[in-house]
Amino acid sequence: MLADAQQNSEGDMTFVPSIPFPFPPYEVQQQLMTHLYTAFERGGIGIFESPTGTGKSLSIICAALQWLTVSDARDLEAALQPDDVQLATPQSSDRSTTKAEPDWLANFSEIKEQDAQRAKARRLKQMREALAARLAAISSVDSIKQHRGAGKTMNGRHSQRDGVKRRKQAQAAAAASSGADEAAGDGKFLVDEYLSGEDAHSSSSGSDTEAASSSDEREDAREEAEWRELGITQVLYCSRTHSQTSQFVNEVKKTAFAAGVRCVTLGGRRNLCINPAVSSLSSDARMTDACLDLQKGKKKASCGSSCAQPPPAKRAKQGVAAGGGRKGEKRGCEWLSVATQREFRDHALAAVRDIEELGELGRGLHACPYYGTRKAAALAQLVVMPYAALLQRETRRALGVRLRGNVVIVDEAHNIVEAVNAVHSAVVRLRELRRAHFQLAQYLARYAARLKGKNVFYVNTILRMLQSLIRFLEKGATQDPPSGGGAAAAGEAASAAAAAAQVLRINDFAFRAGIDNVNLFKVERYMRRSGICRKIMGFLDLTQTAAAAAAAAAAGNGAGTADRYAEGAAGGAAESSAQADAVPAQVRHCRSSAHAGEDVEVSAAVAYVSRHVSSLQTAHQFLMALTNADKDGRVIVRRPAPPPLSRDRSAGPPAPPTAADADNDGPSLKFIMLNPAVHFAEIAREARAVVLIGGTMQPAGAIAQQLFPGIAPRRAAAAAISTVAAATSTGTLQQASSESEGAAAGGLEVFSCGHVIPPENILPLCVSRGPSGGVFNFTFAKRGSPEQMDELCRLLSNVCALVPGGVVCFLPSFGYMEQVLQCWKASGALHQLSKRKAIFSEPRAATEVESILAAYSAAIHRSSGSGGGGGGGALLLSVVGAKMSEGINFSDDLARCVVMVGMPFPDARDPELRQKIEYADAADPAGGGRAGRALYQAMCMRAVNQSIGRCIRHARDYGAVLLVDERYARAATVAQLPSWIAARAAAAPAFGDAARALGAFFRARRAAAAAAAAAAEA
Repeated sequence: MLADAQQNSEGDMTFVPSIPFPFPPYEVQQQLMTHLYTAFERGGIGIFESPTGTGKSLSIICAALQWLTVSDARDLEAALQPDDVQLATPQSSDRSTTKAEPDWLANFSEIKEQDAQRAKARRLKQMREALAARLAAISSVDSIKQHRGAGKTMNGRHSQRDGVKRRKQAQAAAAASSGADEAAGDGKFLVDEYLSGEDAHSSSSGSDTEAASSSDEREDAREEAEWRELGITQVLYCSRTHSQTSQFVNEVKKTAFAAGVRCVTLGGRRNLCINPAVSSLSSDARMTDACLDLQKGKKKASCGSSCAQPPPAKRAKQGVAAGGGRKGEKRGCEWLSVATQREFRDHALAAVRDIEELGELGRGLHACPYYGTRKAAALAQLVVMPYAALLQRETRRALGVRLRGNVVIVDEAHNIVEAVNAVHSAVVRLRELRRAHFQLAQYLARYAARLKGKNVFYVNTILRMLQSLIRFLEKGATQDPPSGGGAAAAGEAASAAAAAAQVLRINDFAFRAGIDNVNLFKVERYMRRSGICRKIMGFLDLTQTAAAAAAAAAAGNGAGTADRYAEGAAGGAAESSAQADAVPAQVRHCRSSAHAGEDVEVSAAVAYVSRHVSSLQTAHQFLMALTNADKDGRVIVRRPAPPPLSRDRSAGPPAPPTAADADNDGPSLKFIMLNPAVHFAEIAREARAVVLIGGTMQPAGAIAQQLFPGIAPRRAAAAAISTVAAATSTGTLQQASSESEGAAAGGLEVFSCGHVIPPENILPLCVSRGPSGGVFNFTFAKRGSPEQMDELCRLLSNVCALVPGGVVCFLPSFGYMEQVLQCWKASGALHQLSKRKAIFSEPRAATEVESILAAYSAAIHRSSGSGGGGGGGALLLSVVGAKMSEGINFSDDLARCVVMVGMPFPDARDPELRQKIEYADAADPAGGGRAGRALYQAMCMRAVNQSIGRCIRHARDYGAVLLVDERYARAATVAQLPSWIAARAAAAPAFGDAARALGAFFRARRAAAAAAAAAAEA
């Protein structure tokens, strides 16, 4: 492939070298790679659209890794080359004219700086070569083992012996270090002295692991710090799900870069944990708790050997064995040791592995892949991760993800705005506030006399804030009229839910809740730096363990001691009461206004309560959200009518909660982020380039306006590419700006490439009328009429007669799909339709989707090869925005026709949506409401584009798309379709026109297939 040169709107040229590709690329693939390479080289922001089936992933990989290879080599060579220092003269140096500084001194400073840069480059080159040699040796050994049959996952005899040896070493280390927590007593849960003006005071509240303590850990930390200082340019690729990241990594293996690139995938415990005691648990929260519990056994007490061990009698009473752990309990995770983590890191970087293969590697090396991939990410060139690892600052820090100077690629970015808003929103419920208040009150009652002054002040401040929030939520729903409630008057049951929500600006909420006199920034900073949420969880873990031990001891003493235990419990209650009297009044309020912590804790019988993510942590996240600017977010207050709670203690304990009670979340406070640009700006500012890419990015203007306001997008044209000599590409590439503005300084480019299929393989039709002449208008007010639903059934019956294979019909909602099926069943139309094709409908439960898809596919394959026109096959009724509208591959006969029924606008009565529309209008006061309407329209069309994209999945695929609603005939609506569909869309004013076009289209496709088969046989 020859090199390309691309000219931007300013006339600058960027030379693109030859990009290796696994096979001769299509023209659209070459165009996409050229634009991607240019974006990486210049820096800046790009919004790219590449339809599904055009080899998007391979184009991203080849362009990104080719740029990374050229950039690394160029930067290292430039740093190693000696530069001629120009002598400082009055004409050439501003410093000579502005400062009384000798020329020789100015030149000496420049020479010294260049020498330091060259020394740094030489060190970087040495470390790169050493790392490459180490990884090459590991790769060679692994290849030999595979060739000799040792197994890809290192399950041979030698690796088994090595695994047993590592397991014994890890268990010995765990046994040696266990028991230190018990020796430290409850003093370790005291919050350190806090000085609010001390910026150096730090906390590890966002980290799962303690600071490095052993010599091996310090050596690893030193090496990683040196790599960070020297700099490794990385490509950070993220997608929505772990399955999509695995597909991407498997595409990397197909390229010429697979042998040399250091690639690692970051994931969660659900995908990477190999400890059966953790991975077998049912939820992510339980897995996190179990993992952190195991790590407690490996932590050493901060007081060291000077701490006195409890007497043997007391240790035996507490159930602590001589080895340090509790009797019958194995302390520490045997898969987590420094040596095996280092070994895992090198093996993970030696070859490209997807997330499943990383798990197998961890089992073979007896090393934890979850933490091992974090260590590997520091040295990787290509880091693959899900959305959540990139979008939140705290998560990036915990995983060690670096942005500065790196390239960020966000795939499947059509819903990136919603993802950013969701990550930075927060919900706290009344029961969580009560529990947090109760737990913090217990903590203060225990440590009030031992806490330093600032800590007591802030703990009391947090208690008062929690108390104010509890009182605010306990108010009746009619205390204040909901904002904008009159606008939701026309409707059904959904309007009642909307009316129950009260929407407040941040400052207004703070005033009404009574927390406006508190400096939220200082309180949030204290909670984050002091680590009080973790301290409280440790304290509660200790007290609950002691309570459980006391209960077990009482049960073991038999019935004769039950009375004595009850007396002891009463005495303990009296003692607790006495302690409570010593606590300030706002703490004692917990048992009245917060309705008794023990009543709240009983909900754990239904809903799992994490031991490491406390209720106070949930409250902290909500308070942190309140520190956003007043205009950038809203607080939604929901107060569903709760069951009456008796204040009469003589009435006995409340009945245990049921599953139905757990489903009713009760009163809650929800912060919704309205300005995603505030948080995405950090990514755009630090990264060298940010590329948002997907199969259906239209309308791209809405994404640009919400994430990058103030940056005018420039639309790139594929025709702006010209061919030049390949020899000129080396050394003439433009440097992107290295200033702090990062990608944001490079402008915004929008590029949409065509599809690889020929134009005759797609037939988009805008259908306004049905077979009986009825007008299709599926607005909310009209779509429920029997006439509209019957006309839709007649249209589908005709389509099923004309279309071979499968037909996928997308409906606006599950409720409407059920309404349509009931109407058809009552009129007998469903039975008539089932004679054309077998009918399937998408289930609400995601767990049932696979079985429905399997049955749908089987029905189509049974009828394949029957020849003729339509008939046979199956009809699948699906829902826009549900599981089948995203990520499902309906290739070939699975979707020869996609029918989009109506325009799936979201519910305008939803309070969150109303706030988003109002915010868009407020951001454009001169628009007269156009910005809000454009946002509302963009939400609808993005869902449409994502659904109809299920039709064409590869270069030889073909199919028809029917847009069934008279509103699709508008030019403005067609313009928001993907460009490769919009360019071929045709209006069918009468259904007869659509039927004739469908018949001709599939006859032509059958004739083309027959001709191709005959040519192949010849």
